[in-house]
Formats: sequence, structure tokens, C-alpha cells
Amino acid sequence: MSIKFAILGLLQYKNMHGYRIKKLIERDFGFMWTVNYGQDRKSVV
Repeated sequence: MSIKFAILGLLQYKNMHGYRIKKLIERDFGFMWTVNYGQDRKSVV
């Protein structure tokens, strides 16, 4: 699974800004991914 699908999955449940997305992904998937600021927008677009 790519980080793009993780971000889209989070956005399916609630609108979030980049900082919140980064925080949740690093909390839940930090062992697999790290998210740089701005990467969330690049991944989804």
C-alpha cells in the first residue's frame, strides 16, 4: 500500500489539514512511513 491510499483513507472519514494527516500517519504507520511537510499534497494530487 502506498502513502497516497493511507491519506485518502483518512480523508474519507474527516476533512483534515496537512499537519493532522502527518501526525496520524506517523502515529499509526510510523514503522512503515514518515511524511514530510508538503508530501501529503503531492501524494494526493
